[in-house]
Amino acid sequence: MAVTSRQLRLDVASMIPFAAIIAASASGATFLSPFLNRPLAVFLGDASYGVYIYHWIPWTFIAIAIDRRVNVPNSLVALVIFGTIIFAAASYIVYERPVRLFIRGRFGR
Repeated sequence: MAVTSRQLRLDVASMIPFAAIIAASASGATFLSPFLNRPLAVFLGDASYGVYIYHWIPWTFIAIAIDRRVNVPNSLVALVIFGTIIFAAASYIVYERPVRLFIRGRFGR
């Protein structure tokens, strides 16, 4: 699958706001801090690595379908996003957190 110039522009355009968010978060408390300190936001932050890892699987299938000119409805994309977040959260609760606790208990820290 070739990368188009449009896709490259979209990738670069999405990097700029995320870089700004990371820089603002690293600089200390911001107007978003009260929201980011809520339990649900903290939990999503803890499970975010799973979202990063797992999202590639369905997104690859969606990208292949789009590349083959299959009509992919927005509702399917939304369902994939929601499903990936739910799967990553379940993986964090059932697998990642218990393994972390085991490793910390077994090997310290």
